[in-house]
Amino acid sequence: MLEKKKFLINLNLFVAVFTIFIITIIGTYELNALTNTRYIKKETDEIRGYYTSLYFQGTGEGNCIVLENQIGYTSFELMNYIGEDVTKRDIEYNIRTLDTYYDKAGNVIEPTDETDLYVKDVWGNPKQIARNTYKYEIEVVNNTGEAGNGGSTGGDYMFSYQQNGNNGIGKKHSVTLKVERKSEYGDVDKIENISIVVELIKPYKEVYIINMVVVNRLIAFTNLETTQFEVPLQSLNIQTADVFTRDVTIDGVVSSITSKAFKVTLSWENLILDKRDVGILHNVTTIDEIMAAINGTSDASNIDISKPYIIGLTYDTSDNSKGELQLYIPQSSSFNIDFFPTDKTYSVYATVEILSNSDYTIYNEAYGGYTESELSLNDSIYVLGNDKDKLIH
Repeated sequence: MLEKKKFLINLNLFVAVFTIFIITIIGTYELNALTNTRYIKKETDEIRGYYTSLYFQGTGEGNCIVLENQIGYTSFELMNYIGEDVTKRDIEYNIRTLDTYYDKAGNVIEPTDETDLYVKDVWGNPKQIARNTYKYEIEVVNNTGEAGNGGSTGGDYMFSYQQNGNNGIGKKHSVTLKVERKSEYGDVDKIENISIVVELIKPYKEVYIINMVVVNRLIAFTNLETTQFEVPLQSLNIQTADVFTRDVTIDGVVSSITSKAFKVTLSWENLILDKRDVGILHNVTTIDEIMAAINGTSDASNIDISKPYIIGLTYDTSDNSKGELQLYIPQSSSFNIDFFPTDKTYSVYATVEILSNSDYTIYNEAYGGYTESELSLNDSIYVLGNDKDKLIH
């Protein structure tokens, strides 16, 4: 009986130990299973794309293109930098006649005088250009830049990136364009606005837009805002045709316009002239001659000249924000005169005279010049100011 009792006790003990063992094994398995399913090792490859910071700028905004026999020329500069920031990739671009135009929604359209015109940027977003752009053919006649993959005959030019220590080397291209009005659109009626579109091909497609003005007069004026040493200035651009000589018929009489220079008198109020421009313009070489031009004591005459020639510069003795500059402006001229505004309202008027036969006369409509509605204030035209309704462009 004692033997049987011991056997039952040992059996129960064995069963208990075995049960605990089985429970432990199952628990361990479930824990491992839970652990293995919760923590899964993953290996992935990530691809990241970065856009190169594109620094690109140019001059030429507001340039005036004077047409002669439907053809004119304009020059400007392009740069692969803005300030101290240089694009750290090659930049390839072209300048050509556009063949596709879009509306504001990005749809292809046929351009007319009544439609706003757009081109697309790298994101496919429309960027507005001047309405009369479609009437002109654009051709690069000179570019100091390197030939791109298409070569200069293909119209592609390149800023190749060059490292200089930790920085890139900023470069500048001088560009001259031939702008020709398409024959199907006839003559220009006074003035038109066009855009020169620089299409960037590399490092990615983008557009850079330069807005200009086209006129069919022998002399034209435009203005734009600029800065020098962070000082805001108003800049007056004056441009003349390459050739003045022509005959005009006035009241049945043929008059000859010679190659002699225009005589232009600029008068202004609430502006201070940057006198450095006067010294640069004047066709002289010595300091005494430059000072004579600035002081208005030059012994000038309408001689054959190659640069604008200062006849005199005078100021209102009671107010140096009023003044008058008289100068001869020859063929193929293009220059700027800068002014600093001293008041919210300011203006510059120009009296333009052309040599017809042997006398100077107002450059009016009879000579292909300015209309009666544009001439006022003693036969002057309003060429710069903050009253945009008065401007001739």
